[in-house]
Amino acid sequence: MCSSDLSGDPHLWLNPLRLAEVGDAIAAQLRIADPKHAEQFAAAAIALRSTLSQLDAEIKNTTRTCESRMLVTTHTAFGYFASRYNFRQVSILGADPEAEPSPAALARTVRLVRANRINTLYGESGHTSKALNTIAAETGAKVRLLQTLESPPGTLDYPGAMRETAQTISAGQGCIPQ
Repeated sequence: MCSSDLSGDPHLWLNPLRLAEVGDAIAAQLRIADPKHAEQFAAAAIALRSTLSQLDAEIKNTTRTCESRMLVTTHTAFGYFASRYNFRQVSILGADPEAEPSPAALARTVRLVRANRINTLYGESGHTSKALNTIAAETGAKVRLLQTLESPPGTLDYPGAMRETAQTISAGQGCIPQ
């Protein structure tokens, strides 16, 4: 299943600039709720946007030289990331990470992986997927795990988790190190 349509994908935080918009909206509401601290909320939103803009530039630089622009993922969690950084996401399971694909869907994905010479498939930290592992075994592709940040990313903060995801994708997609 290809995913260029982001409707129904709740993972907007996988695009740092979209997360900055959330920070701006929260700050605006806090300024209304607590006008005495409006300047602090505004300053915090500006600082957050600056941090996330810098992170966005880092990720763009890390992924800009990738040889392959197709991300084959377990499910459609990486649409915002793919859209922002010029990748095409193809998911094995669609929107439901717990779904089981039909044998025909598995066969289609195996053909797609082979036809496009995909050598890396992406799962999610904290989740296992029999379908992903089956496709990897059939095609010889490696499985690498990405952070969706749906559960705490261990000792990493948001920028660290996003940098780790970008580095993992960079390694899996044949990016030329910068």
